[in-house]
Amino acid sequence: MTVSTSRPSRVRPARLRSAASRVLRLTEQRARTGRPRLRLSLRATLNLLVAACVLPLVGFLLVSDWSAYRRDRAEMGVRTLLFARGFADDVGRALAGEVMRASGLALSGALMRHDLAEFRSQALAFLAGEPVGTALMLIDPDGQPVLGYGGGGRVPALDRAALATGRPTVSDVLPTAAATGPNFAIAVPIRTSEDTKSGWVVELEPGGALIEEVVQAQHAGPGMIISVLDSQGAVLAHEPSPPTHLGEPVSPALRTRLLREAEGVLPDTAFDGVEVIAAFARVPGATWHVDVGVPRAQVEGRRTRAALMGLAAGIGLLVVGLVLAGMIARRIL
Repeated sequence: MTVSTSRPSRVRPARLRSAASRVLRLTEQRARTGRPRLRLSLRATLNLLVAACVLPLVGFLLVSDWSAYRRDRAEMGVRTLLFARGFADDVGRALAGEVMRASGLALSGALMRHDLAEFRSQALAFLAGEPVGTALMLIDPDGQPVLGYGGGGRVPALDRAALATGRPTVSDVLPTAAATGPNFAIAVPIRTSEDTKSGWVVELEPGGALIEEVVQAQHAGPGMIISVLDSQGAVLAHEPSPPTHLGEPVSPALRTRLLREAEGVLPDTAFDGVEVIAAFARVPGATWHVDVGVPRAQVEGRRTRAALMGLAAGIGLLVVGLVLAGMIARRIL
């Protein structure tokens, strides 16, 4: 029986010593060729410590002010939209009342009997109770005015729309609004019976007093701009504003929103160039809108002052901290 015996290897310790020497040489070489460590003075270290404490605080204050500005702006938009909704309701009630008065005149028995003499007396009595500037016309089936009071001008497209729908129809702002004030027309089709259209139309132009009274009764806040707009975004009434703005279109951005939305909020520019937060709402029972603008400076000015105060306080803290750090470094050194 043969027993094999193995001798301990004498090569392994030599290999280990060789590997260790190579690692040592590499380490020393890397230490000689590596980047030298940056050594800061005590004063520089204290300055960095102060900056590391103050600058994040300043950044936090600025971010907080920006968040507060966005929150205030959103809240301003909500409040302005609520004001616009109430304004639109007031315009809708005034407009509905005028439509009811015109409809009552169109239901006159004299018109049913084609008694124009009696209707003339009724029309004059009706106009006596209306504001100055109200115009009234009676249009026959051929589209010709049979009676006319107050100097109003016929709106053929409006008459055709009223006859087509069989319901009272309200026009957009009239072309004469810039000269005569905010004006529009109401066309009411006349029926000889409940289901029979006569082809006759009563056309009423209430004049500018109706819309102006509603606008002036809103008690708008300081700097607030309020407008009544027709279905195409033209100005029917505007406060405060010179009369030259009547009939003018609003900004393209606002007009685009008006044509596709019932209400909304957006940044806009007023006629006088003031940047505003604008809110619009549709007038109930009509294709009109109201527009309310609040100057953005009312929000931005307050938040800008707060941000500048926070920045000034942060800079002051940083300066004081750096001065104290310098004093402490001199005492230690």
